[in-house]
Amino acid sequence: MTSKEAQSKDFQSENFEKNVEDTEEYSGSDNPIDKYFTPKLKSWDISEVEFRENREAYKKAWKAEYKNVMKSLKKKCVYAEDKRNINSLEKNIEQQIKVEKKVLKTELTEAYETNPDSSKVKNDFSRISLLGHGTRERLSQSEGEIYRDVCIRILNLYTGKYKFKFCAPKNEN
Repeated sequence: MTSKEAQSKDFQSENFEKNVEDTEEYSGSDNPIDKYFTPKLKSWDISEVEFRENREAYKKAWKAEYKNVMKSLKKKCVYAEDKRNINSLEKNIEQQIKVEKKVLKTELTEAYETNPDSSKVKNDFSRISLLGHGTRERLSQSEGEIYRDVCIRILNLYTGKYKFKFCAPKNEN
């Protein structure tokens, strides 16, 4: 066994034992969050309020999983440079989310087509107040998708299995 394999084995035993006991192991493309939320986000049989709540819950689930993945990576790191790289990745992801939200607001804002000159809008609040048609919820889902994409890319590189912390509520079908 190489030292890398030994480190990986130590990492897995230290970190996976701490996860929620009732979760199963999943690969990067087969995960409990998407299994739980995909039917909810594609359903035509729920109210608009439920749909919006599902988008927000999707974001929260992936953000929590993202934080868990980052925490696991940091625990695995032996060298300070590696920890700095992970911190840098986290900062870049947060920056990407901010930029994407701004771009998506521009795309989704009804006021943008009406008056694209931001100097003619009284302030940011008046422009944002014209957001409609579930824009905030679309932004939430988009943020969740960013967290998901980062997690999936990282988890696809794992040797072995990753144990998700997310558990679908047992009282739902």
